[in-house]
Amino acid sequence: MSLKSQATVKCFLKMLSSVCESIIFMYLGITAVVGTHQLDLAFIVGTLVACLVSHAVGKCLLFVLLRT
Repeated sequence: MSLKSQATVKCFLKMLSSVCESIIFMYLGITAVVGTHQLDLAFIVGTLVACLVSHAVGKCLLFVLLRT
């Protein structure tokens, strides 16, 4: 592909990514406002723990990769 075609494809994919992200967040916003909610403490704690563990693992892997 020519450089101009590569730039066009890159810009198109970035735009498509932004549009898809906007649609997802609009759907999530509508869903959050419309329904009734139940507070599930185990789900909240599990999600927080999973986020913290994945964050720590990612940082450790990056640290190991950057040290070598």
